[in-house]
Amino acid sequence: MKTELISYLFLSYLTFLVSGTPQFTTCPSSVCLSQPVTYECNSGAASLTWIVLDANGDSVGIPVAYSQFSPVGTTGSIGTQFNTVLINGTNSLGANITFTPTLSMSDYIVQCGGAGTLLVNCSIVIAGIPTPVENGAIAYEAPVSTYIRYNWVSSMSPCLSHYVLVVRSTSSMDGINYYNVSASSSNYTYLDLPLSSTNNTLYNFSVLTVDTGGRSSESIIRQIIFN
Repeated sequence: MKTELISYLFLSYLTFLVSGTPQFTTCPSSVCLSQPVTYECNSGAASLTWIVLDANGDSVGIPVAYSQFSPVGTTGSIGTQFNTVLINGTNSLGANITFTPTLSMSDYIVQCGGAGTLLVNCSIVIAGIPTPVENGAIAYEAPVSTYIRYNWVSSMSPCLSHYVLVVRSTSSMDGINYYNVSASSSNYTYLDLPLSSTNNTLYNFSVLTVDTGGRSSESIIRQIIFN
C-alpha cells in the first residue's frame, strides 16, 4: 500500500511537470494599502515569466523572465513598484513578486507562467475601510464625575491603522475634540474622556476607523445627554 502511494505521488508529480500548469501558491483575496505584500508562483515549467497589467489591460513596465539557468536569488523589476526574485531554480521554477499597494493599483492583474504555457492571474484587490461597530456603553469613571469611559467593539481588520474618536458638546464653545486611539487586539476598545460638564449637557460621539492608507470611515453619530 505504501509503495503504491509513493508511486501515485511520483506519477502525479511527473504529470504536473509535463503538463506545465502554472499556479499561484500565494494570492491574497485582498491587500492593505501601504503594506508590502508578496505573491508567489510556481510556473510548472523550466522557465517563469512575470507580467503586470493595469486596470485597462495594458502592460505595466517590461515583463521579467527566468530560465532554469538563472541562479536562485536573481532579482528583477517591473516598472518602479514591482520587484521579483527567483526562489526555486529547478524544474519547475518558483518566484516571488513584491510590491506596496496603492489606490492606483486597484484592479491590476499579476500574471505568471512558463514559456509556451497558459498564464494564471492574481488580481490586486484593495481591501475596504474597516468599519467599527459602536457598542454605546457608557460608564462613569468614579470617583471623578467629569470623566466617562466610551467604548466600542474593536475591528479585527488587518488593514486598521487606528481610530479617531470625535466628541462635541452642544454647550461648549471649544468646538470639536479629536482623539487618536491605537488599534487594540481586545474585543473592545475604549478611551476615558474628560467632560467639561455633565449637567444636562448633550454630547455627540462618533468613532472613525483609519486604514493603513490613511482613508477614514464614516460613523453614525451617537447623542448622549448627561443629567
